[in-house]
Amino acid sequence: MKQGDDLADIAPDKEHVWEGLRALYTIGDSADVEDIQRYMRGVPGMPEKIQQQARLTLQAIHSRTKQ
Repeated sequence: MKQGDDLADIAPDKEHVWEGLRALYTIGDSADVEDIQRYMRGVPGMPEKIQQQARLTLQAIHSRTKQ
């Protein structure tokens, strides 16, 4: 290991992402869109249900912000 190398990679597990997206479905707003889009495009190691939930979450946010 040399100076500047990563010591650790911290990332949420699939269950935390799933629950986070479900919460944002209800309370998310336009400030959350960029983070949600990352999961909609697909993240290595995340199941397809995460992409589907991200898509539904974005639809719900867009629906709320158009009102």
